[in-house]
Amino acid sequence: MFSDTMYIRFISSASLLLVGLLGIGAAAAQSNDLSMIIENDVRVTTRAGFDVSANVYRPDRDGRYPAIISMGPYGKDDLPVEYGGLFSNGQITVSEYAAFETPDPEFWTHYGYVVIAADSPGSGQSEGDLDLFGPIEAEAFYDLIEWAASQPWSNGSVGLSGESYFGVVQWYVAALSPPHLKAISPGEALTDIYRDAALHGGILADFIEPWTQYRILPAKRPDAVLVRNVAEAIEEHPLFDDYWAGWLPDLEAISTPAYVIASWPDHGLHTRGTLLGFEQLGSDNKWLEIHGRKKWEYYYSRESLERQRRFFDRYLKDIDNGWEEIPTVRYERRNAFYDGEIHYAGDWPIPGADHRVLFLTADGLLDNDLPADSTSLRYTATDRNQQLAFRHTFGNDTEITGSARLTLWVEAAGADDMDLYVGLSKLDRNGAEVRMAGYNDTENGHVASGWLRVSHREVDPEMSTPVRPYLLHRQLRKLNSGERVRVDVEILPSSTMFRTGESLVVRIQGTELPGAGDIAHVDAVNSGDHIVYVGGGTDSRLTVPVVVP
Repeated sequence: MFSDTMYIRFISSASLLLVGLLGIGAAAAQSNDLSMIIENDVRVTTRAGFDVSANVYRPDRDGRYPAIISMGPYGKDDLPVEYGGLFSNGQITVSEYAAFETPDPEFWTHYGYVVIAADSPGSGQSEGDLDLFGPIEAEAFYDLIEWAASQPWSNGSVGLSGESYFGVVQWYVAALSPPHLKAISPGEALTDIYRDAALHGGILADFIEPWTQYRILPAKRPDAVLVRNVAEAIEEHPLFDDYWAGWLPDLEAISTPAYVIASWPDHGLHTRGTLLGFEQLGSDNKWLEIHGRKKWEYYYSRESLERQRRFFDRYLKDIDNGWEEIPTVRYERRNAFYDGEIHYAGDWPIPGADHRVLFLTADGLLDNDLPADSTSLRYTATDRNQQLAFRHTFGNDTEITGSARLTLWVEAAGADDMDLYVGLSKLDRNGAEVRMAGYNDTENGHVASGWLRVSHREVDPEMSTPVRPYLLHRQLRKLNSGERVRVDVEILPSSTMFRTGESLVVRIQGTELPGAGDIAHVDAVNSGDHIVYVGGGTDSRLTVPVVVP
């Protein structure tokens, strides 16, 4: 194997001067008196006979160290830190060696870890074919893990860390049980490509195609085959069939200790799948952390890094630091944008939550009592300025944490299908909307989002809960003229505190709600009017999980 080796030595006085002049954060300042060895393009031969390429960052001092590895298809050498400015992605402080969504080598080598950043097969400098979340990638990742554990600098323990793609791929390789994989920390890691990223409630999201063009294809090796093109798969497999089922990770097969990090704002991409991933993990040793902040800023924040380090210290260095004694779930209960309190729970979903039912009324309320008579309400499906809104004002302080379920009786006037866009909002005591961190790091988000194409309304009763319908997506059930049907909209998980006098609002319309953040859907089916029935035998209602103190 051939590698280019560089010795990077940090001079204490110069580094401290830069800290003062440039505002470099504590993580960078900590390493100013240390050395780091960088080996670029280390070639690791896989069981399939091709080589993957990895950059290896090691402490420049004697000893044996655990490794923290990331693998992804974005191109480790050509992917700069592109987190933008203060208001786009937050105040992020990383060294020049930190690639997008992966561990910062300068931080981790300072604390006695080897950091390895690898190109997925068929991308960057790695050979083979590009198999997104597939067996070629997972098996190569397995081989890289075992290679790292056998190196002379290794203590034999390997962990995985990374966000988004670099978190998702951890589910797949951990299910293969590499012998020296001792801990994983997937962040913002969806588990169901079809439901989490491609189609939201059956409505096509404008994510996969741009992601393929912007992220995947530029880093693909010219001679590599793209084994599965997700954008093409959506066209060829519009319903959830065996093709999509074969792409689900075997979460129950994972026994590795796991520290899972999710965020409330990432609706439409990672929130749903990351939390379901935690629920379905087979590991006896698993922890979940959920925050309400901008995801990349949070991942690299010193506070978060210290919890990550404590976790890896426990399972990669066998340090008895009391990690197992902390509660299983740590979550931020939000009040407003970047305003929340940390709470703890013994499991997820929060045990003992009260599934409170609020009925939609003709006068725009969410009421504890079902109206006696059925009433029809309507809006123009394609008009962004028309919606239905229903409000509940709390008489006591109330915490809502978890998924919510909106059950509606609907009819499409002049169409055989309908796309429903749903959002939960918080109003202060004066009736003004309280903004939250939103999808794609926006700062004007609402509490939670939900989507449903009515022809995809079939629900799996075994997988569903009172507050979370699980859609099958296995057949289209188009509407007949004048047909009134019951539908269940999954409103994605959130955690919000409503003080006495504050209000919860559910909004329904035929186009994307502004509070959903920087997200878009395409190929809409809406036309004519949407009719929503409330009261009587058409008991449209919102079911929310209220956490009882």
